[in-house]
Amino acid sequence: MDNPLIFKLFEEVLLQCRQARHAWSSISAKVTANEPELALFYVDGFLSRALNVSRLLWPDNPDSAERGDKLRSELDVEGDLELKLAEFRRLAADYDDKLVDWASSAEHRDFVGVNLMPLGTLDGFKEDQFHRSLDPDTLKYSFEGKLVNLRQLQKDLQRIERLAENWHKLHNPW
Repeated sequence: MDNPLIFKLFEEVLLQCRQARHAWSSISAKVTANEPELALFYVDGFLSRALNVSRLLWPDNPDSAERGDKLRSELDVEGDLELKLAEFRRLAADYDDKLVDWASSAEHRDFVGVNLMPLGTLDGFKEDQFHRSLDPDTLKYSFEGKLVNLRQLQKDLQRIERLAENWHKLHNPW
C-alpha cells in the first residue's frame, strides 16, 4: 500500500473522529436538557462515525485485512479497544431484518423504543426490552440488549484522532 493512499485513509479517519467529537459534544447537552430523542440521535451519529473508524482499522472483508493491519501498525494501535465494536457492527449489517427479527420475538413484544434512564429503572422491563437506551449517569448505551460504554469509546476515538494527526503531519507525501 503506497503512502499517498495511506495518507488519504488517515484523512478519512481524522474526518470521522472529528465528526464523532462534534456528535459527542451534543449528547451531554441533550441529556442535560432531558431530550431523549435528540440525545439518541446524536448517539446514533457518534456511533456511526465510530463504526466507520472501526471498519477502516478492523475491516470485515478478509481481502482488506492487510489494509487494517497496516493502518493499526502505523498508529501503534493494539489491544482490545471498545472501538472494535464487533457486536454493533453485526447489528448495523442488515439493520432492517435484524430489527424485525428482534422486535417480533415473543420476549420483545412490549419493547420500549427510546429510554433515557438507567437500565432497571422501569420495573418489569428486562434490559434487552429497550430498543435504544442511554444511561444519563454512566453514558452506557444499549441497543437491542448490546451494551457499549460511550465514554470509553470517546477516549478511544480521541486517542486514534491524536495518533492519526501526528502520523499525518509526519508523512505528507506531497
